Amino acid sequence: MVGIASSPDWIGTGIIERCCSWGDSEQSCIKQGSQTRVTLTTDPSVSDVFAAIQPLFNDQTQSVNLDRIDQTTWVMDHSWDELGAFDIYFSYQLDERLYQDQIAPKRVVVFPEQQNQWRIYTLIPRVSGNMGQWKADLQRIQDLGFNAVHILPINSRDKSLSPYASVDAYAIDMEWLDPASSAKSEDQWQAFVDELTRRNMHLGVDLVVNHVGLNHSFAKQHRSWLTSDSHEEDGLKRAGWRSADAWHSWRDLLLLNYDVQPPSEQELLWQAMTDYASYWAAFAAQTNGFVRLDNLHSSHPGFMRHLMAYLRNKYPNLVIFGELFGEEQHIRRLTGEYGLQLLLATMWEHKFTPELRRYLQYLHAQSGQLNYFCPVGSHDSHSIPEEFGSIKSTFPRLAVSALLGSGPWGMDQGVEYAVHEKIPFIGPLFEHRFTEMDGKIADWIRILNRISEDEPVLHEAGNITFVDQDHGAVLAAVRASQANNQALLCLINLDIQQPQEIEIKLNDDSSSQKWLDLLTGSTDHLPERHQLNPGQVKIFRLV
Repeated sequence: MVGIASSPDWIGTGIIERCCSWGDSEQSCIKQGSQTRVTLTTDPSVSDVFAAIQPLFNDQTQSVNLDRIDQTTWVMDHSWDELGAFDIYFSYQLDERLYQDQIAPKRVVVFPEQQNQWRIYTLIPRVSGNMGQWKADLQRIQDLGFNAVHILPINSRDKSLSPYASVDAYAIDMEWLDPASSAKSEDQWQAFVDELTRRNMHLGVDLVVNHVGLNHSFAKQHRSWLTSDSHEEDGLKRAGWRSADAWHSWRDLLLLNYDVQPPSEQELLWQAMTDYASYWAAFAAQTNGFVRLDNLHSSHPGFMRHLMAYLRNKYPNLVIFGELFGEEQHIRRLTGEYGLQLLLATMWEHKFTPELRRYLQYLHAQSGQLNYFCPVGSHDSHSIPEEFGSIKSTFPRLAVSALLGSGPWGMDQGVEYAVHEKIPFIGPLFEHRFTEMDGKIADWIRILNRISEDEPVLHEAGNITFVDQDHGAVLAAVRASQANNQALLCLINLDIQQPQEIEIKLNDDSSSQKWLDLLTGSTDHLPERHQLNPGQVKIFRLV
């Protein structure tokens, strides 16, 4: 009979040390298909060591016997072929008894191999016409070099006309219907998804689970599902966010109450919101795409664990992307609890070169544990001219996201049209759609997407070295791969008013190396000093 010992007295008499080829933190993010090795050091009297690989959201545990290398060393080689989140537990046999290792389990989040190759375009429905026009516009979006489309919610909207204030979980807003089509709304939407699939593009959809619109059916039929607030005229609490000293309300949104009682009502609410999330996630899953969890930092933890378990089991190839802000430890904890494969980086919040450099270093340093999507902006942020002072900032800022970020990059609709003001995503359908892209900006987007697609070193994270000596206006960084000796050198002048000069020192062999200028096509030795015009970008590949 094999027993399980849980006494802390056994710490150190069995497994003494644990070392993982992908890092020794309690939580790691690993690319699908990666081969990893765990090395354990044990007491010499240990006769066998076992690993249990437990999926976070189901009980299909895989048991593995470790190989003994010498009297005290054991190894486990493993290929991570399935997406999702997993815990690794270790146990060991000593004197014909089995003991559970006292070290905390190692949590591993596996993301798809193509995820860091995504180039994501956010489509804003109210400036894009109807679903027939969205479908036709995919040709233009793909020609710009994007291979994934994130679309804001398309549910029927409340009186505020915000896509995040729905009145129905499933119905599509009438403004998005193609008047020239006799097809049902759901069939028009499916045709759009099918066109994405045909083009081998990925779809991202928002899941809004924290709140509903003021006139949602819940307010009429299931009032107990909404959070009460005696200070509101209608007695219902508004959703919002909490700063350090206050609660800030969105006046058009009602906060859901996932702790509603009795338990039978709670079960009904949880099932209703699970069904809603599953319905929209199914469309993203058809394209091997992603769901974006809106305002995740404000979500109910118990319900989110329930929902993640459901989605992960029903759609195993679906990527879970969280809009998650807060303290680093909080982000790490929720990333592990929910099995998040992608998080949102806020590149636009870092206006000046020194702080942007530090932020990029931080993102890459986190890459073994947290994966970040690095867009130039968000539909919640302002336009590039509003954020950085001039439309001229478009060129260097796009380059920062595409070339120096730690994960997939992207942008919101409007950048290619040189919009000077943020496109408001709340409101009625615009009467006039965008027609002519800015030629120079569109060409620059195509160039960056081509380089992003062609250069494998940009699909890796944690491989950035800044070589700019903390220059006050210029970012200069090498993206390198030790595996195949590939390297890119990127020089980006964020000063859009003045030319800048920078000295680059790489290594002792740099004087003999030749570099291909990816923008001019010329090949030469790399000079130590570079002159950069205002907003200029230079990109070199090691030959």
